[in-house]
Amino acid sequence: MSRENLSKTYSFPLALSSTDESQKMKRGAIVSLDTFTWQMLASVFWPGSFIRCVVNATSTALALGHIDGDIAKALPTVVGLAAIPFIVKPIDNTIDTAMEMSVSKALNGKIEGPADAGIALGVIGACLVVPPTLFSVAAAIKDVAA
Repeated sequence: MSRENLSKTYSFPLALSSTDESQKMKRGAIVSLDTFTWQMLASVFWPGSFIRCVVNATSTALALGHIDGDIAKALPTVVGLAAIPFIVKPIDNTIDTAMEMSVSKALNGKIEGPADAGIALGVIGACLVVPPTLFSVAAAIKDVAA
């Protein structure tokens, strides 16, 4: 085997290997960003804002009912925690659908034209507006008792 052919024989698998590693790193970054975005929306931002509404509604109901003492201090937290099993699945399903229509689609290069990009931006924008909107609702609920 000539030196040139020997060189090609060894450099070709190395080139494939580095391309393969590059693709793995790129795919890993995409999956990580997709997962991080989903976790922040479905496990932090949305549930926190929903639970704040529940806690503030409970506190307001207790205040309007002139209920105070230890129960009035503990009950809003208990009700907020009790709400978690009821909000998990609807939030997860909503965020799954929203991610498929926006972030996941963009990260995987599946946006097909300006209309598709507009939908993706609108969907992720709506997802990002929900938590501050609910925090405003929670504040308004709290103001009712004041």
